[in-house]
Amino acid sequence: MVLLLGAISMTLDHVGLLWGVPWLRVVGRLALPLFAYQVVVSYHRTSSVPRYAVRLLLFAIASQPFYSLLCPGAANVLFLFAAAVCILRLWDSLCASSLSTPYSYSAFAVCIATAYLLLIRFKVDYGAYGLLLIWLVEITRSSKRQMILAYVVLTGLASILGFVRCDQIFGVLSFMLPLERFKRISIWKYSYYFFYPAHILALTTVRNLISLKQ
Repeated sequence: MVLLLGAISMTLDHVGLLWGVPWLRVVGRLALPLFAYQVVVSYHRTSSVPRYAVRLLLFAIASQPFYSLLCPGAANVLFLFAAAVCILRLWDSLCASSLSTPYSYSAFAVCIATAYLLLIRFKVDYGAYGLLLIWLVEITRSSKRQMILAYVVLTGLASILGFVRCDQIFGVLSFMLPLERFKRISIWKYSYYFFYPAHILALTTVRNLISLKQ
């Protein structure tokens, strides 16, 4: 259910982007928090974290030509999710180790900084902001109140610094939903991976056909 809501919000956002409908873009701000939450949930449910990360990376590579039709020169959000899964695994390993020291946490900070720089360098959608958001969802997932507060603080700072649109703050509405109570919809697990490039191709094709007729 979370993925379905995220997919609907994302599609409306892209419709708003292609046809210049501002209020649809505001609705689209709900997508990233929903997907961030689902990435964390899937990370804990998957039987193999490495396979999950590789799957995200492979679909990110496969989706890139389609995403370039929508946002030339930028990289799609699946690259962000793949990087986030790696960071979550590193964080869990660090927290579970009895040998963790201040140097270990310093090394983790260096890894996050390196990931940030790579995301920014390759202009990955939502970039450093998105990576930090997913990590915050992970460390606050036991408390909805803390999750909402973390989102508001992070998004407020990111919008002030120009990393995200100011209307991204409306994404907090996603965390106000009873996400933990939503039931999983039993469909083929790769459906949403294929939907991502497919909906972009469909929307850009429709836009181009309309442009040709005008």
